[in-house]
This record gives sequence, C-alpha cells and structure tokens, in this order.
Amino acid sequence: MKEQTEITVLHRLLLGHQSTLRAELERAREGIPHATLKGNASEEEWRRMLDRHLPRRYRVCTGQVVDSRGACSDQIDVIVHDAHYCPLFLEAGGSCFVPAESVYAVFEVKQALTADYVSAAGRKAASVRRLHRTSAPILERGVEQAARDIPPVLAGVMTLAATWADGLGEGFRAAVRKLNPKERLDIGCALTVGAFEVMPGDDPGHPVVYPADAALVTFFLRLVHRLQLLGTVPAIEWGAYVEATLPSPAVRS
Repeated sequence: MKEQTEITVLHRLLLGHQSTLRAELERAREGIPHATLKGNASEEEWRRMLDRHLPRRYRVCTGQVVDSRGACSDQIDVIVHDAHYCPLFLEAGGSCFVPAESVYAVFEVKQALTADYVSAAGRKAASVRRLHRTSAPILERGVEQAARDIPPVLAGVMTLAATWADGLGEGFRAAVRKLNPKERLDIGCALTVGAFEVMPGDDPGHPVVYPADAALVTFFLRLVHRLQLLGTVPAIEWGAYVEATLPSPAVRS
C-alpha cells in the first residue's frame, strides 16, 4: 500500500508540471499575435522546464554548435550540454556557441508538429551530428586513460500539438521514415497528443508512442534515462581548438 501511495504522489507531482507547462504554452499561443515572438516564448518555456528539472550536470541553452575545424551548426532552439567541463565560447543576447564535444542533445521547438517541421528538425540534428568531435586521453589518479569513444548526439522535437488527425500515428510515422540516419529523431513531446521515442537499434519509422495524459511525464523521464546512458561527454582535445583559432602557426622562440 505504501508503494502505491508513493507512486501516486510522484505521478501527481509530475502531472502538475505538465499542466503548468501546457498552460504557459497555450497562453503564449493565444496571447501573443506575432509569430516570431510567440515562437520565442514557447522555446523559452521548454528551456526553462528542462533547465529547472534536469540534473545539475546538464545545462540548457539556445545557439549554435561549433567544432575545432571551424564548422558551425544551424541555429538550435534547445541545446542540452555539459555543465561542468564545457566552456561557452560566446554567450550574448541569450544565444551561445557550444563546442561539439560537450553536446548531449538538441531539440527543435514549434507550436505544432507537422511533416515540414519533422523534416526541419532532422536537418538541424544532422547539422550538429556532421560536426567533428575530438576525444582526448585523461589522467585519472596519475594514470593516463585512453580517449573515450564518442557517444551519439540525441535529437528530438518539443511542441504543444500535432496537426495530424491521428496525432502521432501514421502521418507522423511517414514523416520520420523520410529522415536519413543523421537526421534521426530519438525522442519528442507534443503535449496535447503524446510523446514518442525511438529506442537504440530500432526502426526510426516505428517509434514507441506514449499517451497524451502523461506526455510530458514520460518524455522527461525517458530523456533523463537516455542522457544517463550516454554517460559523460569525452574530454576535449584542446590543442585542436588552439590550432583552429591561430591566424598563423605558432613559432617556438
């Protein structure tokens, strides 16, 4: 009986967060007439929710992802990146430039999910996944440990609604089937219709879909689990970034 009571309390708390976020997103959609301002308000609500509730090892921002070869991603609505070892190369006007090695996940935020937005989110995910990422050896208790394998970058979408009559049904599945491997969407939430997740190794065209009455709850807990599976981001090979920033080769005197 105790276990059932604790689960009920947890469920109630998480559903409270879902109701609050939904109310804020609906208020922005109905109360802000300008499309860009409306979109900015929605993005900020999603970023605030993640930043408030994700473990402190993660930080949430908007901006672009850069690599040591000078390449840069598209503008990303929500970047989940390392909070402890990640320097932000520039943070101005609320927008950041984040080194590619420090990124765990990227999300596109829209008012309502459509086939075009699925395609756009995939392209933005690919612009991050194509970047070069380094991995350097580290010292642990005086012993050099080999460079870590580079983990994948998660990608997804966060919206208030979806435009298909069947929610995250066949229309949605048809849209995600058109994405190539670098455009793959791993997880997402459309608050009024449900959440989805593509499990590692599964066919992206057959996501697991969770019901609307627990959309945010499920999305958030599954995201935390997927982030946990990624572990810690690899150590950055700072020498590669030094070389990229020098206008001419360094000379030893």
